[in-house]
Amino acid sequence: MKFTFLAFILSIFFLNAQEPISLFNGKSLEHWRGNPKIWRIEDKAITASIPTGKNLAKNEFLYWKEKVADFDLSLDYRITGGPAANSGIQIRSQKD
Repeated sequence: MKFTFLAFILSIFFLNAQEPISLFNGKSLEHWRGNPKIWRIEDKAITASIPTGKNLAKNEFLYWKEKVADFDLSLDYRITGGPAANSGIQIRSQKD
């Protein structure tokens, strides 16, 4: 009886599970929202840069347009620009 109940509970979990999706295809920023003067795809990577000698008037973020629930975040990143360089990832933030 205990095994049957556990199997029932597990089947509900797996029936509701969705196939994982990748949020980035390495080709475009489809489903993303951000300033195209800052954000682009370069060598199959999401890239942002500020021209040398220029400053941003405000922070510029890249947002996923869709809703996500349970997820694993995995990435590699590189930051250049010396001690003034700034980078970060916000998770479950909402755009004002």
